[in-house]
Amino acid sequence: MEAEKNIKIMLVHFNSELSGSDLSLFYHVKWLNKEQFTPVVVLPFKGPLSEKYKRLGIKVIYSSITKLQRKTAALILYLLRFPFELFSLVKIIKEENPRIVHTNDLPNLHGPIAARMCGKKHVQHIRKYELRPRIIYDILAFIAIALSNIVIAVSEANINNLPIITRIFRNIICIHNGVDMEIFNRELYLNSREKLNISRQVRVIGNISNFGYLKGQGQILDIAPSLLSKFKNLLFVFMGDKSKEGFFEIERAITEKGIRDEVVVFDNTYYVPEVLSLIDIFVFPSLRESFPRSIIEAMAMGRAIICSDVGGVREAIEDGENGFIVKVNDSEELEGAIVRLLEDSKLMNQLGEKAYIDCKRYFDVEQITKRIESIYSDVLKG
Repeated sequence: MEAEKNIKIMLVHFNSELSGSDLSLFYHVKWLNKEQFTPVVVLPFKGPLSEKYKRLGIKVIYSSITKLQRKTAALILYLLRFPFELFSLVKIIKEENPRIVHTNDLPNLHGPIAARMCGKKHVQHIRKYELRPRIIYDILAFIAIALSNIVIAVSEANINNLPIITRIFRNIICIHNGVDMEIFNRELYLNSREKLNISRQVRVIGNISNFGYLKGQGQILDIAPSLLSKFKNLLFVFMGDKSKEGFFEIERAITEKGIRDEVVVFDNTYYVPEVLSLIDIFVFPSLRESFPRSIIEAMAMGRAIICSDVGGVREAIEDGENGFIVKVNDSEELEGAIVRLLEDSKLMNQLGEKAYIDCKRYFDVEQITKRIESIYSDVLKG
């Protein structure tokens, strides 16, 4: 039987930047089978993400979707705006008439409620691990799951973290984030060090993530002086959004520790694969994660990885096989893992190669997207 064609999918997202959840949605849309599915993306404002969609020829519709935040004033603003934003989205759904509404991530409930009001099938993606306070997360998760035909969580850890009562719905599955292996192709960046004037004799310890306390860059900087005293030709590389408050904390720490000459900080305007290609040891000592995109991107580039034992990390990294996993916020264990790799280049290369093989096998976005396409087809049949 020939597959149905031109199935319109409306993807609703509450941000237009280039964070992990933003890019995960983008790669899904990019690899979606356009002969079978016609994606339309709803975003709250113009930004880097909307420009990427436009370059792909994807229709983008702008509709205000206030992001739910912890501060009391922001919560009040969210509640005041919600009815108006909801009915605006309902109007868009009625005009576009998609077969499925796919909401990318909590905490916002605009997508599932609007889809239900319009009698549309709804797919809910859950990418974040949890929100604080916990009671708010549990309420939002319960409502979103109850209103959805299917819920896709990006890790088993995410599923286990949902409120127990949501298990009565039996509509939650795990599909991990995927990596665009065409973009994260290490063969394309063999000359990156020459381009950025970094000697091949230098060992590079790197981190790419949002700047902030929860991502653990401060922990890397805390052990940097000790590592520099033990090894010559070391360089620390960070990459993130320099407009964020966490960047200034990193700058302050670099100055206080007197390691300015041994640290390079790239803005997120640089190309992630190119910066990853500079790194020998990718260090990700985050305090809280769901299923971090940074780790699977580092795997795709064949980097040796050291990460903290949080969220769904163990669903990608097998300790001692394709990377090292250390205890959360344990600087001594983190430093020990880095030292071990700096002293054993063969082991470092073995871990990186195994990470690459595992990423290609389990986290290729083309295969991940095909799984979600079959979810769409199943939802329509149901």
